[in-house]
Amino acid sequence: MQRWGYAYECEKCIETTSATTSTETFITPPPPTPVSEHECVFRVRYNGYLWPNEHLAVVGNCSSLGDWNVNECVFLYKEEGDENIWSAVLSIRCAIPMEYRYLICAENPRTGTRIVRRWETHLHPRVVENICECEEKPIDEYGLLNGKICDDRGWLTSGTIIQFKLFNAPFRMIKPSKCPRLYNVKIKPVHLKNAAPCEAIIERSGKPDVLTSTSSDMHQILTECDSKLDPAFAFNEVAVLSETDSKLHLQPEYGTPCGPDDLVIFHFTIEDFRSTAFYMDVYLFGMRAARDEPPIYVAYQLLLPDIFKCSEGRIEVPITCSFKHRIVGYVTIDFLIVLPTPEIYCDMKLSYERYWNPEKTGLYVGHRGLGPNFVTANQCLVRENTIVSLKAAVEEGAHMVEFDVQLSKDMVPIVHHDFQAHFWVKARKYLKTMEIPIQSLLVRQLKSLKVNEVKQEEKEISECCFKRDVVEHLPFPTLEEVFEAIPLTVGFNIEIKWAQRLINNRLEGRGKQKFDPNMYVDIMLQCIFRHANGRRIILSCFDADICTLLRYKQNYYPVLFISQECPEGSIPFRDPRPNSLQTAVYNANAMELLGIVARTETILQDTCQVNMAINRGLHAILYDKMEMCERIIKDGVFQLQAEESTVEEINEEVRVSMRPQHPAFLYQ
Repeated sequence: MQRWGYAYECEKCIETTSATTSTETFITPPPPTPVSEHECVFRVRYNGYLWPNEHLAVVGNCSSLGDWNVNECVFLYKEEGDENIWSAVLSIRCAIPMEYRYLICAENPRTGTRIVRRWETHLHPRVVENICECEEKPIDEYGLLNGKICDDRGWLTSGTIIQFKLFNAPFRMIKPSKCPRLYNVKIKPVHLKNAAPCEAIIERSGKPDVLTSTSSDMHQILTECDSKLDPAFAFNEVAVLSETDSKLHLQPEYGTPCGPDDLVIFHFTIEDFRSTAFYMDVYLFGMRAARDEPPIYVAYQLLLPDIFKCSEGRIEVPITCSFKHRIVGYVTIDFLIVLPTPEIYCDMKLSYERYWNPEKTGLYVGHRGLGPNFVTANQCLVRENTIVSLKAAVEEGAHMVEFDVQLSKDMVPIVHHDFQAHFWVKARKYLKTMEIPIQSLLVRQLKSLKVNEVKQEEKEISECCFKRDVVEHLPFPTLEEVFEAIPLTVGFNIEIKWAQRLINNRLEGRGKQKFDPNMYVDIMLQCIFRHANGRRIILSCFDADICTLLRYKQNYYPVLFISQECPEGSIPFRDPRPNSLQTAVYNANAMELLGIVARTETILQDTCQVNMAINRGLHAILYDKMEMCERIIKDGVFQLQAEESTVEEINEEVRVSMRPQHPAFLYQ
């Protein structure tokens, strides 16, 4: 991986000081050179499919092209005679080389709100050095630049993304068939003309995650509400996490099979979640039906927005027979709601979200700094995830440092691995262990804990204790303190900690989740964007939904999905996506993440996976003991080229800034 260098160098101001004289000379600067307008023709060939309300557009580095703002991008229009060529003629006033990108943008005809559907994500945008020659430039190919195709999904600038996950045939029929039946499911968003949906349609039952209808005649209820339903401004896609079908695509006419081994994700991009309902249709192929015969429409359900009380969860909804209009069974749906992050602003100038240089295959990463807690040669215990450990890893040659971040009770990002704060209490002749959830303590309470390393076999407190009189040795540093303490030339691999639910419905590591996942990720991203100052950062997580939130809430930093292959005898997660390397790869492909992080043991046990890793290039090595690896050249891959480069210049180049105001959170 090469230095995530900036594509544009800022001009440096050179101050000249004349010799001290008795009189001062004032030189009037020359007037600025007037910039004339030039007509520029933008022509691009696009051979893909455009949904209704989608438009090809162009955005660039001048006011005529929107100054990289998606809401100010310029739409292109089809040329007559060739439906694959889109063009526009614009008057451009630009004193520097003109830079631009193409994108596919959707605009709501009712409100004018724009959504980035796809965009060109080359590290360097398209450039016209001499704007006078703009009229003669050749036709561009969408997504293709310098022989490389870079076309990725957009991020959430407005509106809402909602996912429905149907894993492993989640149907429970009242009268199950003797033979297993394969059901197809199709879900369509509809707009509620009345912003407050009818509460008579659905009500909460005694169980917290089960929904039941208020009437056995669901057909009559839906008929009464038809006047309040209208096609929604939405994009409904689906992905099946398999070897052949792991990309998001348009839903088939008769739905998607949801069999016992199928992992299906329905993905919707909508503008107004609170006024959008979802029709779910269930189809069934007859056992003696021919291959070209359509399936039978057997059941349906209407999902109203009122049933989604949080950002993620699991619901069980009844499905109603399409013939007799009676409840015939239930389907379990895991859902995820993605909202835009307040306070951060992402433009279209630059993105590292899917960028990795294949020429660099040796990246040294310090795991939690120097690695898990261990004793150095001078019998000083260096605690993991502390500033001193991270600094020591850098001194040993790490290009990046990896550390774990979670929220304290007062919603401050702190660096710690476990979901519990472990400490020992000496009681008479024995030691007693104590555990307190991290999310139950304030930052000041966490920093006041005295946590010692204990040799349990000796039943006494080890003499090799962590240093408590040095701030950098203390546990629970805040993320802001880490940003300030570690040199800007060192990259960060920030792992977002989130306790996942096991298949037995318990949370891993006896963790607790007191925060809404949208709010949780928003606070992390706000802190990162506020203090990054151009630092090279990779975000990662074991939880697939948190990775989805990180991916669609910003367009700047890449996201890695960490797979957690379950050893024999361990309890797997309820979400099957991190449970195996294959499903992790399929999910990363569907959500268009940068990649995955796999356990070394899993790769080494299968030579085919070793060959797969070699063919794709080994990008990074994560070390637990930086002192034991061969010392490397101190000029890391993230070293800035110029020694005189300043933080102010970096801030100017990043172009991803924090908004000054603090809007209220949109969570309930």
